[in-house]
Amino acid sequence: MNTFASLTAAALLVVGVTSARAQAQAQDAGAPAAAAAAAAAAANASAESHIPPAPADKAQVVFFRTGAYAGAATWFKVRENDAELGKLSNQSYFVALLDPGAHTFTSATENKTHLKMELDAGETYYVRGTLQMGVLLYEVNLAPADQDLFEKHYGHMHMVKFQAGDTGK
Repeated sequence: MNTFASLTAAALLVVGVTSARAQAQAQDAGAPAAAAAAAAAAANASAESHIPPAPADKAQVVFFRTGAYAGAATWFKVRENDAELGKLSNQSYFVALLDPGAHTFTSATENKTHLKMELDAGETYYVRGTLQMGVLLYEVNLAPADQDLFEKHYGHMHMVKFQAGDTGK
């Protein structure tokens, strides 16, 4: 009985080691292919955008506001030099085509916020507008964002009209 048990244990050990080696070899052989597939998927995900590329002679800024229960009924205007670029309501966005160079964007509710940006021709920038409770009203904040954040919320947002047209600065 001891000999049988020893032989059975040895056979199971050999099968286990062989199986582990086979799995390791399969993983090693598939690792470069899996890594390449993951890299290609990441490249495709970042290349896929709902916003077309900026024209070569203009910069574009995507202003957006994701959905939030707090302040959902409140909207605010985004301006540059007292010219209205667009109005952001809950879950909305607009794309502003602007001349390259220095720009200061403002928005106001109870407070007034300023965002200064240096824009390059042919580039796309993202700015997220948010609201937080102030003393009496909601306070607005404009902050730089990235394409990934915009794309994450894109399916729940609607596009609003860019007010200033293609005037730039």
